Amino acid sequence: MPEIPYMNWYPRDWRSDPRVDALEIPARYGYFEILNSIWLAGGVLPDDDKTLCAASRLTKKLWARHRESIMSMLAECRDGDTAGIPQEYLGSPMSATGVSQKRLLREYEKAANVLNAKSRGGKTLKRVLEDSYQDSTQDSSKTPRAIAEAKNTPIVPKGTVSDLVADRFGQFWEIWVRKDDRAPALKAFKAVVESGTVGLADKLVLGDLKSFDQRFERLMAGTDAVRDELLDKDKGFRPLGATWIRSLRWVDAGLVAQTDKRERMAWEDYT
Repeated sequence: MPEIPYMNWYPRDWRSDPRVDALEIPARYGYFEILNSIWLAGGVLPDDDKTLCAASRLTKKLWARHRESIMSMLAECRDGDTAGIPQEYLGSPMSATGVSQKRLLREYEKAANVLNAKSRGGKTLKRVLEDSYQDSTQDSSKTPRAIAEAKNTPIVPKGTVSDLVADRFGQFWEIWVRKDDRAPALKAFKAVVESGTVGLADKLVLGDLKSFDQRFERLMAGTDAVRDELLDKDKGFRPLGATWIRSLRWVDAGLVAQTDKRERMAWEDYT
């Protein structure tokens, strides 16, 4: 068997499960150890007392006392239940049936598929991660792919941009004063302006610019406000597009430009 897949663990779910909470301490310990053994065994353990007793790390006397409550937490597992797990990550073939735990088996299948995709060069890793994306509070209908399909919107592959982002960036690039290094500027635009991905200290600078539209509007206003000033400088002293976007200087410049515009409009009302 190749490398054992990593195991996700959700302490909040474990502690909030009323069935787990109802177990006596020895039974809870035995159940926990059996879950670990199931994972290490490839998702399934043989359904026999000797194996399960050893997996629980309980004494024979304690196993006999708590066997029924522990087994109520597990489920019968047949060959079909492991069909989604790559063969190399399955444990020893079962002669009949085995036992597992439904959620653990789903998590093992996902982790094994991710590891298998990595070992094959990662060509299918993105799809595997999209299909297996969830935390302890999400279900399969909340994956990025399912959400996109429900909204009838295309999934934009990593490294590409949507038509909206391309159009907005094109508007910015049209007025920007330095036309070299377009690709890094687009990358910075996508990260900072579209996604709002900035450092912790920069979050204060962005202030109330919570949406893509707000950030883009401020970027355009700020860029337009300093355009003449930047054009007066030699080309080598004009910032690159990516530098201008990441520096967030456009936030304050755009605010000043918008304030001046409001003041002019207010003055015109009285003239």
